[in-house]
Amino acid sequence: DSTKAVGRAFKVSFNRPYERSAGAGDFLTWDIHTIRWLERNGVDATYTTDVDVARAPWLLENHRVFLDAGHDEYWTLSMRNGVTRARDMGVNLAFLGANDAYWQARLEADGAAHPQRTLVCYKASSSSKDPNFSPKLDPMYPAHPEIVTAQWRDRIVDRPENSLLGLMYGSYFSSNPRTAPDLILQRNVASSPLLTKVGLGTDTRIHAGVLGYEYDTVYNNGLTPQNLVILAKSPVVNIYRSHETAFSAYYRAPSGALVFDAGSIWWSYGLDSLSVPGAEEAHPFPADPAISALTATLLQEMLRDPSDSSPSFDLPPIDG
Repeated sequence: DSTKAVGRAFKVSFNRPYERSAGAGDFLTWDIHTIRWLERNGVDATYTTDVDVARAPWLLENHRVFLDAGHDEYWTLSMRNGVTRARDMGVNLAFLGANDAYWQARLEADGAAHPQRTLVCYKASSSSKDPNFSPKLDPMYPAHPEIVTAQWRDRIVDRPENSLLGLMYGSYFSSNPRTAPDLILQRNVASSPLLTKVGLGTDTRIHAGVLGYEYDTVYNNGLTPQNLVILAKSPVVNIYRSHETAFSAYYRAPSGALVFDAGSIWWSYGLDSLSVPGAEEAHPFPADPAISALTATLLQEMLRDPSDSSPSFDLPPIDG
């Protein structure tokens, strides 16, 4: 258990059998619903993995959209640099989850020298007084702070994820969909064109756990895009009994790329109702047409031919 102070593993092999979801890892929990929705809607999509993005991040530049679904918490430096570069070259980004790009990780070879078969994350923390989380445990510290396996927002690495996503991971609450708060869409001057396009009214509530169980929020750290459009703003009480707000939002980068962060780890569950026997987390609620419509409209805009000067809805101004 990588969250425990004593006795936790710092490295894990991709060569091991997967216990979760009958050997499928997280695929049947997070990815399958988005893939089924994309295929059902005839989206021209190609599929890749985090390891492939880490190995060849330049491949993202050959696409109009990079879509990341589910719970993509661990990113390597090449992933972060590659996705950022793609955005800066005009590739649109859609994050249909939450808690993305939270920890920096590294990939190493396995015992037989096969590259990128071992995931490394020491979970170092510059603010922790517990020596079990000391940055000194990571052999890259202090000579190479840019690849120390700490949170991206940790002052060692100093690359908070909201500079890319627009939002950052906030916290979590009970994963019981019956007690999860509603996701509340916010009609404002900036979000109104999108909500009108999909036929949604003022402060529409989406029930049955679409907002769950980890969420992203807005941070006042000077890196939130100035043109960030708040699409959903939902009060939550997290596991620590703190009152916070979960957000869904989007912005336009200086390159013109549109970046959307769902800010909800169960957003993809709103796209498809499949519940797979043996999956680590059974599908807790039916798909929601509002989530499907919002996702489809955002994706339609992201896939729009650059020669088409008519956007699908009124877009926010370019950041900066």
